[in-house]
Amino acid sequence: MTTFQTLFEQYAAIALEKQWVLQDLIEEAEWRVDLDEGILTINDSDTFPVQLIGSDADADQSWLWAWANPHLDLPASVLQAAATIRTFGEKEQVAEFTQPQLSLQSVTGHQLAMVTANICNADGYFVSPYDGGSIFLLLTAPMVQAKMKAKPTRMVNVFNELIDTFPINHRRGFIAYLNAKGFEANINQTEDETNIIARNKQNKYIRACFDEWDRLVELTTTVNPDEKFVS
Repeated sequence: MTTFQTLFEQYAAIALEKQWVLQDLIEEAEWRVDLDEGILTINDSDTFPVQLIGSDADADQSWLWAWANPHLDLPASVLQAAATIRTFGEKEQVAEFTQPQLSLQSVTGHQLAMVTANICNADGYFVSPYDGGSIFLLLTAPMVQAKMKAKPTRMVNVFNELIDTFPINHRRGFIAYLNAKGFEANINQTEDETNIIARNKQNKYIRACFDEWDRLVELTTTVNPDEKFVS
């Protein structure tokens, strides 16, 4: 059985980086959403296909999956990702994906969208507020992937924001991030700490140190020249 927390630790860092890139692309832009057409329009020029996955409500602090919303009358193409994540949840026994409604005290819409976006191969998610809550949309935006180059400095900033914002196992989350970014890691683990030096195909390096409880102690792009990477 797969747990939601395991999935979140696997996808959270790469999902947050996608949001960073997306935010840079649409920051302070004017936008509108046409759910019937499944289109997000930015600045009256750029359009992105979107799919509705769910919504959160301020009044009762709850999340409602789009597949469980009886009031929606939208094309199946706009609800495909919601259906996909439900099927995934049934197969992997992930309760958060199969329960129609969830308390935002236990999981947030952002966490659900981060995981769903990666499982459904989306390029990120967009939050559209309404009177009383927000709807969450997955979007297709190839320019996000085009800007997702392995930049260790950005990875350091993304991961620091991630662990400041969400409860995750730091070491597991970081190793998953390295894998997603195509880094090869040399892991030296002792009883008291774990040291990781990682390198990608462009010979860019990133280093991390975790204590015995898997908490991040140090994260830097600077590698001591005396500590050679071991393939």
